[in-house]
Amino acid sequence: MAEKRKSQTDEEAERLLEQIQEKMQTWSSLARDVKVPADFQPALMTGRPELMRLVKPRELSAADSAVFIDLIACLLETNSLLQQHASLVAKVVNQVASNARGTANAVVRLEHYANFVLPPNDEDDEE
Repeated sequence: MAEKRKSQTDEEAERLLEQIQEKMQTWSSLARDVKVPADFQPALMTGRPELMRLVKPRELSAADSAVFIDLIACLLETNSLLQQHASLVAKVVNQVASNARGTANAVVRLEHYANFVLPPNDEDDEE
């Protein structure tokens, strides 16, 4: 039996997923390693944003500001990767749904043939 050839869309999706996986391996991963203030770590490590309420506001030095700027940039990069991943999942779901509709239509046609009934004419529906 011949091996099923991947469509161009499938190959593109796999390349995109590989690029995403190079940076993120799980839903809780960040796009890259980033320095995080110690009091942020419990919230980031557990994925519990409510723990950020325990962080006390403080004056920031230039070095602290640089850490925050880099952290925000990393969060934006992570969000972009998650958006790309969600878009990829949506495309796959759309393909599966389309295939399922095609299969369902074929089953209905087969049922009609088995019962010696002509399938409904789609052109009649348009009038």
